[in-house]
Amino acid sequence: CLGLHSNCSKLVWYPGLPDAPRLTTPKEPVVEGTPVELGCSAPSYCDTHPPTVTWTPALGLSTQLQKKNTVTSTLTFNVSHLHHGNNVSCTAAYYIPSGNKTVTSTRYQLSISSNEYYSYSPALGSGGGTPFVTSGEGSITGVKVWEQPGNHITGFQLRYGTRWDRAVGRVVHAPLRLDLFEGETITQVSGKYHTSNYIYQLIFGTSRGRSLIAGQPVENSFNLYPEHAEAELRLLSGRFDSAGITSLGAHWGLAPDGANPQWAQYFLTK
Repeated sequence: CLGLHSNCSKLVWYPGLPDAPRLTTPKEPVVEGTPVELGCSAPSYCDTHPPTVTWTPALGLSTQLQKKNTVTSTLTFNVSHLHHGNNVSCTAAYYIPSGNKTVTSTRYQLSISSNEYYSYSPALGSGGGTPFVTSGEGSITGVKVWEQPGNHITGFQLRYGTRWDRAVGRVVHAPLRLDLFEGETITQVSGKYHTSNYIYQLIFGTSRGRSLIAGQPVENSFNLYPEHAEAELRLLSGRFDSAGITSLGAHWGLAPDGANPQWAQYFLTK
């Protein structure tokens, strides 16, 4: 095992351990065009020298959290048919004076169910900064958009069912907001963008002919829409920096049936 002196200042390696990290896989079938999370837990033997967890392959965003004697890494990505059959594993690297010791988890083979209504509108914009992907269960039921007055789009937020996903980008001032009616979906995302910096305008169009318009009608136009008439907006991906949204792409498909059982009750009581 990995033995430690009381102050963690010196680490002594005993062969045979640490244990391999444990992989946590999705409980439900993975469907094309939807976000998925994989978890990896590795034992931590010293607070000052926790293991570093990496993923193979690096399919998306990963975050690492240390809690007591365990380090947990979460990998989040949007699945497509190209991921079907891929083997995913995580590796924990431990520091020891004589050189790092690495331990790899068992492999998880991705099995992707086809979504015949899925399509992707490629991202437009400069693409600088931090990547993002929205996620949530059920249909999108609300949108918030933040803008720099007289300038570009700084951030946005989507609500899935009754829960708001985390805001993307910079939150400034009061947002522009659109709450969708029951059965109403987002069927178009359009606006304006600059090739070297930010998204300048965002327009969300719905299946009932309503729209949310934010930002300024300047620079280059874009228009994102699904390839299938039955599809709706499922998630947005792209990049952002400290000042705003730099690129934006749209993923379209169908939300699972019965995904929002409390939807109507939520709007009656809010």
